[in-house]
Amino acid sequence: MLGDVKQEVFNLFDLVTYINTARKHIAAQGQCVRYLAGATAGVQSIKVTNGGSGYTNPIVAIIPPGGTYTVTGGQIVWKNTSGLTVTWYNSGSIVATWLNGQTINVTDVLGITDATATATIVGGVITGITVTSPGGGYPSPPTVVIVDPTGTGATAIATLFPINQTVAGQEVYQFSDVFTDPANGVGEIFVVKSVSLLWGTWRYMTVAPSFSKYQAWVRTYTNQYLYIPFFCANYGQGDKGSLYMYPLPSTVYPMEWDCLCLPLPLKMDTDPEAIPFMWTECVPYFAAYLALLGAQQYEKANFMKQTFDEWMHRARAYSQPGRWSNPYGRP
Repeated sequence: MLGDVKQEVFNLFDLVTYINTARKHIAAQGQCVRYLAGATAGVQSIKVTNGGSGYTNPIVAIIPPGGTYTVTGGQIVWKNTSGLTVTWYNSGSIVATWLNGQTINVTDVLGITDATATATIVGGVITGITVTSPGGGYPSPPTVVIVDPTGTGATAIATLFPINQTVAGQEVYQFSDVFTDPANGVGEIFVVKSVSLLWGTWRYMTVAPSFSKYQAWVRTYTNQYLYIPFFCANYGQGDKGSLYMYPLPSTVYPMEWDCLCLPLPLKMDTDPEAIPFMWTECVPYFAAYLALLGAQQYEKANFMKQTFDEWMHRARAYSQPGRWSNPYGRP
């Protein structure tokens, strides 16, 4: 596309930077990376509480909350009351099956993306555990089980990233404090379209006034009024944004934020891509536009920008066709 196969004008490092910059612009302009941040999170860290002894080749299994598990022959078998069985094999692979033996994807059933971790051994003792992928969807800290052909006695506990829920008496909530989905390439939040709170058997969406109206009409009571919030105003811009909620929460309430997010940078070929097709087709044109601007080739840069705009219009049209909202209602 740039006509520089031998990289005589554009070096690879700059091209990677242009590509990742283009991906962020496309996610922001196209609003195509959408994430529902619920009252779940991924694993932030794992602390070793007992290093055990005799370890040579440990497998660290991160087991979902609930259910029961057994360790047999170096393998971990977890079951829940719905008939789901998950097996962590000593090779490191994970297989989930129903009671009838049908193999399934555990994420489809539990809504959990498995976290993964590796152990560090010194003299047969586990001295630390590194989270290699935080996973996601955990409503509470999972159980950490360490299996080894010879070692015994090691224990560890997992800590989740902050779960998306209110804090009693807290009015302000930062976008940056909410866990997204890094395991699937979803990065920071830059817009919150709506906020819903879970209260008993109810899930309802809060009213969203501008911050000016919130300041003038909602926030007039300076004394603390504690209840379940039903006003939510946006303050700040982009990934530095925050939400103000009133009344102040009387206790912990799970929340769901409908978010627009930015993608995480791509560094390796195996990194997950959060931007969906057709939006990925727009990336080369904006990246080429940035590269040509840097090389002061303005005429070619303008051509790439025009082509980029055309592909963005196509992506929106292709990904969001018209729908018949209600075939049984009034026309």
